Amino acid sequence: KRDPNVTKRTATHLSWHPDTCRKVAVAYSSLEFQQNVKDMSFDSYIWDLENPNKPELILKPSSRLVSLEYNPKDSHVLLGGCYNGQMAYWDTRKGGLPVEVSTVEVSHRDPVYGAIWLQSKTGTECFSASTDGQPTKFMVGTEQGIIIACNRKAKTPPEKIASTYSGHHGPVYALTRNPFYPKVFLTVGDWTARIWSEEIKESSIMWTKNHLSYLTDGCWSSVRPAVFFTTRSDGTLDVWDFLFKQKDPSLSLKVCNEPLSSLRVQDNGRVVGCGSKLGTVTLLEISSGLCTLQRNEKALATAMFERETKREKILESRQRELRLKERTRSEGQGMELKETPAESPREVLSRTRRAFFKTIEAELRRKGQAKPQR
Repeated sequence: KRDPNVTKRTATHLSWHPDTCRKVAVAYSSLEFQQNVKDMSFDSYIWDLENPNKPELILKPSSRLVSLEYNPKDSHVLLGGCYNGQMAYWDTRKGGLPVEVSTVEVSHRDPVYGAIWLQSKTGTECFSASTDGQPTKFMVGTEQGIIIACNRKAKTPPEKIASTYSGHHGPVYALTRNPFYPKVFLTVGDWTARIWSEEIKESSIMWTKNHLSYLTDGCWSSVRPAVFFTTRSDGTLDVWDFLFKQKDPSLSLKVCNEPLSSLRVQDNGRVVGCGSKLGTVTLLEISSGLCTLQRNEKALATAMFERETKREKILESRQRELRLKERTRSEGQGMELKETPAESPREVLSRTRRAFFKTIEAELRRKGQAKPQR
């Protein structure tokens, strides 16, 4: 499934139809800084897997879409985040034009990189995230590599940021909770993917090796708790099974020669969709071994995450003890310095002169003893 336009754009986000695995919605945009091609299309598409040559529906936003998500409770409704910071939603029964678009005054000031539906009674509440410094709800990743956990019910600004996690040396490109263990979440940034526990603030509990190319996206398997997927800027898809091995991926597949930009797995875990920088969406069928829940896998995954969390807690506690000892020692040295009265310049000169002559006398005595006797 290729971008049908002459000027190719990046497939920035994928969303599978919630009721059937035959359709996928793809957001297309150009994220290159200040790239403004006059004839670049704003269109995004819904594709039917049985007809890869022509989109089933063309979505026509007022600005290029960076994120796009089906409503899990109503498959006719989609939510989109635009490059200009606006939010829009579509009802596919009413065609390709958005039903409603947020006003500029209440929209983001930067591209909307994340847009998801929230679990609510009405099924119409949503969350948006951008790089304009306005984290709204839940957990977000920043351009500085920090993950911020936000308290949705907080009343004051300080209470809105519940905790922070630092671990990446650049933008966080993906952040997703484990569908089996909500307190465990996956992040992708710089050259690594990291697994975190909400209980540990100072370090991730597990991580992949450093790759030679940047990682661009990641997500958990929907059927196996210890399996996750990552994409790389060299066009490679990696499948990790941390119960099997942690140093290397269980499967690495070169999907294309351009960077992969987005990734999404079907709810049944059998098909993974990868979007590329040039707008090509590649669908890959996963082997049964990687999309079938193994015997005792949930219990083994639980034990693995708990063990690693406990280990990091011990290390975190030890680090706090060392920092406390260092601070106490530094403060003690500071007090000693304060208690010792400062010498005047005359006293310093006098002390230095005495030490100098004492050294000279010692050297003369050493030379006198070393003279040969006649």
